[in-house]
Amino acid sequence: MAPTDAIPNLPVSPAPQTPPSSPNLRPHKRELDPEQVQLFTDLLKAVQAIQFTPAAAGADQPATTPRWDSKAYKYKIEESPPDEDISELDQYIFVERIRIDKDSQSRTYFLDIKSKSLRGTLREVLRNVRVANLRDERPSVSRDVLFHFLPDIIARRDQLDVSVPNTNFSPQYLALLIGYLQQAYETTIAQLHPLLKHGEITYELLWALFKPNEILYTTCFGIHMDRGVVFDCGEEKEDNFKRKYYNLSCRYQDYNGVVFGETTVELRISRFAGSRRIETLTVFPFAYHPRRLAVEAELVECGQKFVKLMGTHHCHCKGSGFYMMKDGPFQVRIDSRIMVDAAFFREINPNYSRPKIDTAGEIRPDPPQKCVDLFDGTTTTKVSPHDQITESSLDPSAMTKDELLVCCPTVLAFDFKDKLWFECAVAGITNIIWTQQPFDGLALPSEQKDIVMAIAEARVAARPDKQFDDIIEGVGQGVITVLHGPPGVGKTLTAEAVAEKLRRPLYRII
Repeated sequence: MAPTDAIPNLPVSPAPQTPPSSPNLRPHKRELDPEQVQLFTDLLKAVQAIQFTPAAAGADQPATTPRWDSKAYKYKIEESPPDEDISELDQYIFVERIRIDKDSQSRTYFLDIKSKSLRGTLREVLRNVRVANLRDERPSVSRDVLFHFLPDIIARRDQLDVSVPNTNFSPQYLALLIGYLQQAYETTIAQLHPLLKHGEITYELLWALFKPNEILYTTCFGIHMDRGVVFDCGEEKEDNFKRKYYNLSCRYQDYNGVVFGETTVELRISRFAGSRRIETLTVFPFAYHPRRLAVEAELVECGQKFVKLMGTHHCHCKGSGFYMMKDGPFQVRIDSRIMVDAAFFREINPNYSRPKIDTAGEIRPDPPQKCVDLFDGTTTTKVSPHDQITESSLDPSAMTKDELLVCCPTVLAFDFKDKLWFECAVAGITNIIWTQQPFDGLALPSEQKDIVMAIAEARVAARPDKQFDDIIEGVGQGVITVLHGPPGVGKTLTAEAVAEKLRRPLYRII
């Protein structure tokens, strides 16, 4: 049968309601060309796709609607408009929405929670999840987020006493949501559980491995030492060379010399084929670490030390550190005395930024952005968002184990031996063991020793607000002592011995 034979006589359709490319319908018989037949067939399929019964829609979601695409010159299926525009959707328990990426055509599913009682229950389950904002009047939650918390939702349902009548909440609402999620992720669960049982994962299922608010294990840029971060959300991205990777947005506790709080860091897992052992990934949940308890204990100890190092501290460092160069971090080995002082570090290095992975996959500094005011020509510098710290209400002296676990593994310091500003690994920092033996061993007459110590102690003991200053402010508060003599008589040793006895840092000028 020819395509035109399948088209019956059609009634007259008002011209304004017909898309510009639709057939010009007439009350009399006429033959339609194949293009018009195809247009009509697409419309019929679209109408059939959105047919559903009201009872089933309450359990699932309203369907999408066909729209005329003037550029593509055909009908296409679009997601339903926002629920504030369609009041009928408020009758449902929850509504599924589909967001289609225009470039990759990938689909992202969201659930609009309409039931107030269900909304309240999910607020308890997702209480600290930042990617799920259930405080809005009409909240929308990613379906993948709900998948991660499916065991928690089931546990919440099991806690409800179905024998006690509750007018504000029906356990059937939770059962409906659980059934919907189990059906939607039936294939995912069937693929995921065998892999996790053997400690493996595929790239396509990475999103199912990382649960929001979970503490992840990774290593620190620059020194490659253990660290913990809190996972917020993840998505697949591409670098400049079109190489795909899974990007993880995380956060941790840090101190910049003024503010103690949270800051963000982005990690990535490059695309790989087949399955891999989870512990071989660059970042993975702590539960899969073969030495989980030992590493967690070490990181908690480092977190406690990090909190104590806030402010200015003269310490000894024996371990790893790094400083940023144009091409990325340069690792150094340190075995000398340092001064931990984040505030002065930022003052001396105002444009310093922590290392990050750039769009080419390389670890480089995140340069600050310079902004020029077009009116007065002044230039201001904006710090990278990854270096901005959000002040926290946490009491550093009363932090929990999980909070200490995600403290920054490095501190900003100055190395007195190499005259170097760098980031030092907290694990390698210890207290200085002071000794008086060098001063006692000085081969100097006791009178000269007393004079040297009197001058040094008077300067150290002076109150900053009572010191004598020169005519020019800030240049008359020092003490200059000249020690002269042939090489080997102990001039340098005298300075070192005095600093050691007074427990003060010694800065060498060479």
